[in-house]
Amino acid sequence: MDNCRAVVDEDGALWMAGREGIASLDEAGWTLYLEDSTGEAWSDLYPRVDIGEVEEPPRWDIALAAGEVRAAMLRTDRMWVFRDGVWSPVTNALPGWAGTISDLATGDDGTMWVLSQHGAHSLIDGSWNHHRSGNGGPPENAHSIGSGGGVVWIGAPGEQARFDGMKWTSYGQHTFWLSDIDEVFVDSAGGVWGRDADGTVRFDGTSTHRIAAVYGGDEFMQPLAVDAEGAWWLVGYGAVYRWEPLS
Repeated sequence: MDNCRAVVDEDGALWMAGREGIASLDEAGWTLYLEDSTGEAWSDLYPRVDIGEVEEPPRWDIALAAGEVRAAMLRTDRMWVFRDGVWSPVTNALPGWAGTISDLATGDDGTMWVLSQHGAHSLIDGSWNHHRSGNGGPPENAHSIGSGGGVVWIGAPGEQARFDGMKWTSYGQHTFWLSDIDEVFVDSAGGVWGRDADGTVRFDGTSTHRIAAVYGGDEFMQPLAVDAEGAWWLVGYGAVYRWEPLS
């Protein structure tokens, strides 16, 4: 569950992407996926990523696109789609020049966003639109992207940016931080969620609101997804939580 990403599909199943692969939770319980439709283990497809003195597998991310669950192995250019009970590789997942994938997100309208070292890319009706970093576009060195409420948020060291469908607006991180391992979660009202030294906070582009503990006294809850019933899925301290707000 460390640094995991998650989505809830149209059937209400929770999909989580972690360090070693993909897991889903539905009425039948948990299912763990460690290989794709070729039968090869994902851990064997690519060399383990060397991070300093510690070897770690590439992190994964997950998103919905046109009602289908898609997953990407971060720091690579590889993507998979879940169909007929198996994960099938996606050919030409990104334009050839786009580089490797840093993060995924899905908008309310079903648009899938892919973040790479060359900017943000939105997949609309099977065609890629490119938002180049800098000069009024997404921030350079961005590492996380989230979408909701008709807007897109991107996190970068010392900076965040918001796209309203027409233009990008940059914000300095004076109120809270997003590290290079944090998922950018955007709620249905367009607010972005992050954390600081004292807990979980929400920023709407104008003001910051601190969120009180919502379950078991955990203050460092990371929102993952909101399902069709309005319930929130969160992760914190080695467990997954489902929270049903009273209002």
